[in-house]
Amino acid sequence: MMSSDIAGYTYQAESLCPSCTITKLGKGINASAIGYAYDAHAVIRLVAAVENVNLDDERSYDSNDFPKPFTFDQVLEDEKCDQCNGRLC
Repeated sequence: MMSSDIAGYTYQAESLCPSCTITKLGKGINASAIGYAYDAHAVIRLVAAVENVNLDDERSYDSNDFPKPFTFDQVLEDEKCDQCNGRLC
């Protein structure tokens, strides 16, 4: 993984791994029911497109309303997901 790759998302004042972001985002999506045949980032991009959220312009939306991505180079070495407690780096 590159340091510029997405490590997780900030959503409603929490740092979340991609799978927990999908679960918290809701929208009838259950990450565990989707199984291993999904790309969490692609699911989040799809929901953003449906809701007209411009992920390329983070200033156009608030992280309380829709998840904002953060990269591996922004993660502290021991930082964990606020939901599942899994490591983010």
